[in-house]
Amino acid sequence: MERNYYPLTRSQDVVNLQGKYSPFKRLYNILFSISVGRKVEWDIMTKAINLVVERNDCLRLCFEKKDKQLMQYIQDKVVITDIPMYEFKSEEEFTAFIDKYRKPGIDFKHGRMIEPNYIYLADKKEYMVFFKVCHLAVDTYGIANLANDVLCCYDAVESGKELPPAPSQFEQFIIRDIKIKNNKEQLEKDCKFFQDFFKSRPFPRYTGIHSEDNPIWQKQLKKGRKAIKNFMLKSDTVADAKKISADLCKEVERYCTEHRQSMASFMFYVMNMVSSDMHKRVPSYNLNLCNCRGTVSERKTLGTMVQSLGVLCQFDWDKSFAENFDVFSADENQLLRHIGYPDLEFEDIIRKIYNFGVFEYMEFCTFSFVPMSKINGYDFQLYSNGKFPLPAYIMMLYDTETGEATMLYDCQKILTTSQDIDFFHKKFVSFISAIVKSPSASLSEITKN
Repeated sequence: MERNYYPLTRSQDVVNLQGKYSPFKRLYNILFSISVGRKVEWDIMTKAINLVVERNDCLRLCFEKKDKQLMQYIQDKVVITDIPMYEFKSEEEFTAFIDKYRKPGIDFKHGRMIEPNYIYLADKKEYMVFFKVCHLAVDTYGIANLANDVLCCYDAVESGKELPPAPSQFEQFIIRDIKIKNNKEQLEKDCKFFQDFFKSRPFPRYTGIHSEDNPIWQKQLKKGRKAIKNFMLKSDTVADAKKISADLCKEVERYCTEHRQSMASFMFYVMNMVSSDMHKRVPSYNLNLCNCRGTVSERKTLGTMVQSLGVLCQFDWDKSFAENFDVFSADENQLLRHIGYPDLEFEDIIRKIYNFGVFEYMEFCTFSFVPMSKINGYDFQLYSNGKFPLPAYIMMLYDTETGEATMLYDCQKILTTSQDIDFFHKKFVSFISAIVKSPSASLSEITKN
C-alpha cells in the first residue's frame, strides 16, 4: 500500500532537534493524567481511548527516516490493547513510578504516539488514567483537547450518547505548513524584517526567576557574558504549581477586554517585568509559545501546531503600565505577522544579532498560556519530564469555567530553587494586583507594592 510521506512541520522540527541532540530522549515525552473519585470501568475506557485515536489522526502518526531525513505518515488504523494496570498504596509509590516511567522516550519511530496506564491510588480511593504522549504528535495546547476528548468518548461509550464532531485533521495542517516552508520569497521578507526589527531595538541580556546575585549567574557576568550556559546535562528540573485566584484573573480579563489586549500577552509581559525588576531592570527577551490554531475546528485539534515567538520586552519605569504595554503590543503584533518563519532559522538570526553561542540562552524561559474548560468531577494534571533545555518552562493553565489559573513552573535545579519560584510567583501576583488597580501608575510605583 502506497503511503503519503510528509516532512516535519516547523513546530516538529524544534521538538526533534531538542530530542535528536540530547542524551535525554524523554524530551519527546509529555506526561499528564486524568483522575476521578468514582470507579472507572477500564474496558469502557479502553474503547474510549481507541475512539480518540480513531478520531485524531495525529495519534496515528509514524516516523521513518528516508534519505537521512525524518519523515512522517499517517497509519490507517491503530488499536491499543493490553493497557498496564497499577495500584499504588501511597503518594511515594506513585511518585517513584513517575520518576522511572518518564525517563525512556516514547517509541515514536514505531508509531507509538500515546501510552495510557490505568492506575488506582488506594490511599485516595482515586482512579486515574496516566498518559505518556509524543511531543511530535501533540503539543501542550493539544493535551487539554486530548483530555477533554478522552472524557467525551468515555461518556459516549458509557451512556450511549452521540459523540461530538471529530476535530480537524492534523494532516491538513501538515500540508499547509509545507507550503509555508516552501515559500522562499516570503521567508526572505521575514528574515529581513527580523534582522531590521531586532537591530533597531535595545539589546537585552539574560534575566531569570532566580535573583541577580545568584552565584552561577554572577560567575557568567564576571566572564562578560550576557547569556546563560545550557545546564541541561548537569541539572534536573524542579517543578512547582502556584495558583492565581479567580477574582484576580477576572480583573485581568476585564482590563484586557477594555484595552483590547490578550490575556496571554498581559501575563507574558508582566512575567518579564518581574524578572527585569529582579535583574537591574534590563530589557528581557523570552519565548512566548503561540497557539497557531486559527479556525474554531482547529482549536480542538491535538496536533503539534505551536510556534515560538521571540519577543523583546522593554520597560520605561517612569511611564505607566498601560503606556509600556501599548509599546509591547505594537511590537508583538508586528512579530506575529511573520510567525510563519521557521523557529530554527529565527534562532540563528537572534544568536548572530545578540552574539551568544549555540549552547547559551539569552531567554530564561518559554511561556505558554493554555485556556481549558475542565469537566466537572474530573481532575487534569500535567507532569514534568524532569529535563528542559532552557532554564525554565512556565505554563499558565487558565480554567475558563472557574476563572482560576494555575502556574506550572519547571526550572533547572542548578539555577533555581523552590524558594526562588515562591518569591518570583508572589512578586508576579503582587505586580498583577497593582497593575489592575492602578494601570496609570508608573512601573516604578507598581514595583513598590
